[in-house]
Amino acid sequence: MRPDATLYFTLDGHTPVPCDRDTWLAWACAVGDARELGRTIVAGEHVATEFPGFRLTGDSGLFRTHVYGPRCAGMVAWADDWEGARRNHGAMVARVRQTLAAQDDD
Repeated sequence: MRPDATLYFTLDGHTPVPCDRDTWLAWACAVGDARELGRTIVAGEHVATEFPGFRLTGDSGLFRTHVYGPRCAGMVAWADDWEGARRNHGAMVARVRQTLAAQDDD
């Protein structure tokens, strides 16, 4: 496999299962937003945790928690499994709250 190859996965329950691109595409279209594990809004910052279903070689995990928003955009955490992703979501929400509180104190 080339070093820049993309690896594809579907979910069986909460377990990632390797698959080919066509299988992933059909699955992703069928489940849509169900790949999202959580979304929390904190003072206009959106914390989203999701299972993209693909990984570029070199990525840190299969589940991604990331922040969209004017003050905390770019914060990201990766997990290899569903439970780790759920923990990352809670931890990221706390991190965003702490970051915003620190910015407000400045």
